[in-house]
Amino acid sequence: MDSARFQLNTCLNDISENLGSDELKAMKFLCQDLLSKNQLDKAESGLRLFQSLQERGLLQVEDNFIVAELLYRTKQFWLLKKMKYNKEKVSKELMCPGRPRVSSYRQLLFEVSEDITMKDLETVKHFLHQYLAKSKLESIKTMLDALVEMEKEGLLEECNTSILEYICKQIGEHLVEKFACYRREGRGQGEELLTPVPESDLPEMAEAQDAREVRSPPGMQLEEPTEPSLPMGLQNSRSRSSDLGQLDHYTSHNTVLTSDSQEILDRYKMESTPRGYCVIINNSIFDTMQPRKGTDRDAERLEQVFTWLGFRVKIENNLTAEGMRMKMLEYRQKDHKPFDCFICCILTHGERGVMCGTDDKKVPIRDITGCFSASRCPSLQQKPKVFFIQACQGTEKQEGVAIEEDSTAVRLEEDAIRATRTIIPDEADFLLGMATVEGYVSFRHIMQGTWYIQSLCENLEKHCPSQDLLSILTNVNNDVSEKKDKNFKTQMPQPSYTLRKKLYFPVGQSHADFMKASWNFHTRNGVPKD
Repeated sequence: MDSARFQLNTCLNDISENLGSDELKAMKFLCQDLLSKNQLDKAESGLRLFQSLQERGLLQVEDNFIVAELLYRTKQFWLLKKMKYNKEKVSKELMCPGRPRVSSYRQLLFEVSEDITMKDLETVKHFLHQYLAKSKLESIKTMLDALVEMEKEGLLEECNTSILEYICKQIGEHLVEKFACYRREGRGQGEELLTPVPESDLPEMAEAQDAREVRSPPGMQLEEPTEPSLPMGLQNSRSRSSDLGQLDHYTSHNTVLTSDSQEILDRYKMESTPRGYCVIINNSIFDTMQPRKGTDRDAERLEQVFTWLGFRVKIENNLTAEGMRMKMLEYRQKDHKPFDCFICCILTHGERGVMCGTDDKKVPIRDITGCFSASRCPSLQQKPKVFFIQACQGTEKQEGVAIEEDSTAVRLEEDAIRATRTIIPDEADFLLGMATVEGYVSFRHIMQGTWYIQSLCENLEKHCPSQDLLSILTNVNNDVSEKKDKNFKTQMPQPSYTLRKKLYFPVGQSHADFMKASWNFHTRNGVPKD
């Protein structure tokens, strides 16, 4: 038993070290009905939370399923293997009566919070301003915070969710459906059901079909049900003819509030489907320079990984310098408002601070990144713009058959090589991943692809979504720096960034499942795979 307990505690400690602050916060919320407020307040780490569950007898050596359930609910599927579980096994066990420890009510609230965007959160706070003090409203940074405050104030209970359901109805019918689904499932499981909100209690504010009075959730005063509902603060002292115009003003104002509120979060929003555009410029054949053998392998790997990460990927092969500029102009002019991020990968020959088109002409890197500044591409304002550049930045020449160098530059003086230069806009939300530091070559295997891109893809596969992108690029730096060619030459990548928050890429599909689906797709379409 001591050995089993030691193994369990070691496993719990390992899981704790891999939990971010958001995941811990989500787990603590799911445990609201299982632990006391004092225990939750003291749970400053995943390990401390698990210890509290052990103290309550909810987590034991012979039954540690509660941890697997929490990992499953918070979508930390990659950590389940540490508990000798997988997603399918946990899902199956949760179907067994009495097996889930997290109540259906708590699951419902968590699922609602997961579907509330930052823009929606400002709407929620607007409706709550008549119930909560200003200081409490200002302390609400996430939807989980809002739910906790609503429960503290008695605005939200397991047997009465009418106010929350009313607010959700203003945001979208997909949220209201969660309540209906909960009631259906709860009835099947014999649990105490939520009090349904009658249609007359939800202020549809469409044209009245009869003269009956429309009732509202407690504390909400509504006008006659003749026109679309407005936020409460806009219903006072306004004529009906101006209401719709005020609603437009409210929506516009809300967008500004969203931008301000996102700045205080610790990570960028990454919820859109798809996440955004990912364009890969793959130059392999040049007018006078040597062909870049192996680059197609890089392009293929990048396409696989960023498709898996939820991006709309497009490969552009063999562009001239002007073609590269025009392609960036094309993506600059696209509407990025529905998306959360933009990715650009460029695989080509290069010199210090510039990249080469297939016509051997040069494009400054800053000209490429500068296309997406806030002033030139407003729809990407406050959204992460990520560039990965696989190109030499100097002159070191590498001998050998299997290893080539992506450089055509002349030799530079040592002090010039060590100089640095800003090649991303002096604005927030940019990340530039360079294959090598300024002044040096980067290496490319003629069959396996480049050291940098292959390491980047491997680390994205391995560490998304548990690590943020900068942490992943640190791993890439370490991996590439340890590689050596036959003459013991090395390479050091260099990320530069003006990010304001951590950048995570949530993953909705395991990479194994993705690769299996990708293999099936290519097999069906007659495309050979390596």
